[in-house]
This record gives sequence, structure tokens and C-alpha cells, in this order.
Amino acid sequence: MDISIIIVTYNSANVIADCLKSVPADVKTYIVDNASSDNTLDIANKTRPSATIIKNITNQGYGRANNIALEPINTKYALLLNPDARLNKNTLQQLYNVAENSDYAILSPTLVEEEHPISNTPPQLIECPEVIGACMFLRMVVFKQIGFFDANLFMYGEDNELCARTLHNDYKIAEVQNIYCQHIGNGSTPYSNVLQRTKLRMMAQSQLYIYQKYNGKFKMFLHALRKVKTHLFKAIIYLVTSKRNKRMRHYNKAIGMLQYCLRGKSVLFDNELSKTKAI
Repeated sequence: MDISIIIVTYNSANVIADCLKSVPADVKTYIVDNASSDNTLDIANKTRPSATIIKNITNQGYGRANNIALEPINTKYALLLNPDARLNKNTLQQLYNVAENSDYAILSPTLVEEEHPISNTPPQLIECPEVIGACMFLRMVVFKQIGFFDANLFMYGEDNELCARTLHNDYKIAEVQNIYCQHIGNGSTPYSNVLQRTKLRMMAQSQLYIYQKYNGKFKMFLHALRKVKTHLFKAIIYLVTSKRNKRMRHYNKAIGMLQYCLRGKSVLFDNELSKTKAI
């Protein structure tokens, strides 16, 4: 198969082995590590010695890290795979076959939380506006032309922006049903209150950046005003009803949007994760 697989890791020691074991041994694999402080790379080396490992000195985020591997490769296709994702047997070959017999720029298998039995039902393509970046199959000739991930986005929303740009350039996206990939979700980094706060604010900031990119700054401000009012109103409601998790989710989204309105895209790389450096 004329394809490369790219996996971006960050403290992914607890999931990277299973991910790599699900990748066919004869497929060129790149691991881009974002300054992990655990033994992710030791495990990756042991599990897949043939993989090309790229070590970033600092945490470059999801999009930039993928771009580092994507830009020089010359295979016909690339599969972007999260370290907490696992390919079902034959998933890669099936995606490849679908791509060879269609003109979609981006394909994604159906993502499931638990391992799914192999389906004997023929693949069915469902055209859609976007897919999740956990397992994203790219037609490289398209992205060599329109560009890979937007380097202004650190984490969260990069896949949404890439999908939006794909449609903006009149290319198509599809989810392939009856082809499966297991995605644990949030499997790389353990939960913490600080990480959750950072994640919520970054997601809100990325949403506004993408909205501004395709609608302009003035419309973004109007959109942000409506969203901030809604989030703050819900935060107050959940304060009264003592639902702390929901209160904090809406509060942090509102704060993230206000930060973006005040500082613009400079805020996107100003977070705890982007300051991580390799030991």
C-alpha cells in the first residue's frame, strides 16, 4: 500500500503499544513525540523498531506535530492515527481500497469505544462536513495543494479547520461505515482539573479562531458575544443548582472566548501544555 501512518504522542506510554500493534508491520510509520516526560518513546521503540521517530524539544501541539511528518512524505495517502486509537484487522486495507475507488479527500472509519468484530457488510460511504481526527485518512495530492493543519491552532479544532478548508476548496469528506477503529478517547493523558480547564478554554478559543478565519473578525465578535452570554447564563444556573462540573465547563468556555477576543490568536499557544519541554 502506498501509504504512511503518522502518530503524534504526548505522554502516551499507557496506550502507544496497543496502537502500534494494530498497525500492519509493512506500513511506513512515523511517530512524532511532543516532548513526553514518560517512557512513551522507549515503549514505541520496543514495539515498533522500524518506526521513524521524530522528537520535538517542546510540545508543538497536534497540528504542527503532524505537519512535521506530513510535509516531506511522498506517499499517495497518509493515515493520521491517535495513540489511543487501535485499527481493527483489515481496516487500513479496506480504507485504502475505498480511497482507490473514490475521489474523497478525507475518509474516516466508524469510531467505536470497544473493539468491534470484523463486518462482512460492504463499506458504505456517508458524505459529511467533518470527521474526528482520531483516525483520518488523507489523499495527499489534495493537501499538498491546499495545505495541511493550520499551524496557528495548538490543540482542539485542528481537524475541524482542516475539514472546513477541504470543503471550502470543493473537495469531499466521508465516514466509511462497516469499517471500524477503536478510539478510547482521552487515553494519552490522565485527567486533572488543570488539564480540563485548559482543554475547555483552548476548545473555545479554537472555535472562535476558525469562525473568524471563515467569517471575518466583526462577525466573530458578534458570535462570541452571543456565545459568552449563553455560557455565563448557564454557569449561573448551574451555580444555583450545585452542578459543579457543568458550571465549570460553561464558565471556562466563556473565559476562553473572552481571552481570544482580547488577545487574538496569540492566546492559542499560551497554555500549560505548550510550555512543556523535553527532559
